[in-house]
Amino acid sequence: MYKITVPSKGNIAPWEVDFPSRCRLLREYFKEGIPIALLLYERADTSTFRYRAYNMMQITRYSRKWKSIYFFMNEIEMLLPYLSKISLAIIIRVRWTHVIEKFINEVKSNHIPLLFDVDDLIFDTKYLPIVTNTLNVPFKDDRDYEFWFGCISRIEYTAARADGFIATNSFLGDRLKAKFNKQYGVIPNFLNEEQLSISEKCCEQKKNQISRNPFTIGYFSGTPSHVNDFRMISQEIILLLEEFKNIQFKVVGYMEFPREIQPMIKNGRVTFTPLVDFLELQCLISQVDVNVVPLVKNIFTNCKSELKYFEAAVVNTITCATPTEVYRKAINHGENGFLCEQGKWYDTLKYIYKENEGRQEILKTAYKHVFDCYTGSRILEKIEETYDKFSIAE
Repeated sequence: MYKITVPSKGNIAPWEVDFPSRCRLLREYFKEGIPIALLLYERADTSTFRYRAYNMMQITRYSRKWKSIYFFMNEIEMLLPYLSKISLAIIIRVRWTHVIEKFINEVKSNHIPLLFDVDDLIFDTKYLPIVTNTLNVPFKDDRDYEFWFGCISRIEYTAARADGFIATNSFLGDRLKAKFNKQYGVIPNFLNEEQLSISEKCCEQKKNQISRNPFTIGYFSGTPSHVNDFRMISQEIILLLEEFKNIQFKVVGYMEFPREIQPMIKNGRVTFTPLVDFLELQCLISQVDVNVVPLVKNIFTNCKSELKYFEAAVVNTITCATPTEVYRKAINHGENGFLCEQGKWYDTLKYIYKENEGRQEILKTAYKHVFDCYTGSRILEKIEETYDKFSIAE
């Protein structure tokens, strides 16, 4: 475990920019004559919105080909007068309403290409059972069924109106193509400037440190929906903790643990930290020796982004992940991280624990990989190419 003093975090919600300010920026871009992609999301949050809207707007500030600005559902009426001047409209996993229908009709009447951006397999009711089973959704009564069926079917209905799609990876894009028989582009998730800045400060602190006791395995679960994922590796984690008294298991977020692990919670070998903001998260990831990303392997998790890998690599923390389609492409086993099938977690984590010297080369490779593939400056060209692809096609 590393001792990282949390640096000054700055603005933990930099996307909280009022509507008039975003409209002023919109008018400035109109005057410059640069094509504008309008990004529409339901409301600001720290997950999908941050990666698919805020980060896009931030990095396209540096583009001379495209600018993008995000807006929200409750701003649609005020947006309508501006729609005729935009070049591309992108709806980000919005559930259908009469308001979004009005927006779509206005976009189409102005002959503006309409795209649907999605980062998850939540646009096809065919996959509703596998999605909810994977997420461990507790269906207690009809209201739960109505919520989930309504949520996915409404997203599906909105998506069906689009002219094309943007996905976080090609596996997810192929599911979109199979469902709607329309073209898609891929824009991967990537780190924003705030994440890079605080991660650099964490790395500076780690640079002259040697990992101290206890050796810490970190699981950044986020929400209770990862209960089934953890069950896959729980017995191997228990064996590891029983054999090596110098190993600790740290959870950030929420998690339900099996009965066998309760004694280790009581004696402090398993610790919990509640959900934190996205900047503090980078600091917490930097403190642990290894980051574990267990996933139940199925079509739903194969669509997931690899963000848990690059969020760790940028703070010099090794990742062990289930080899889903995306993680297999991101991680070369033993070179920039580790891929673990069920039954292999114990051996792999034991190897990392024992082989301290080999970690440094893996960390260097992973760190370089992040800056080659997962920063805004590297993704900007993909954004421009994707926007060009659909604006020219129309």
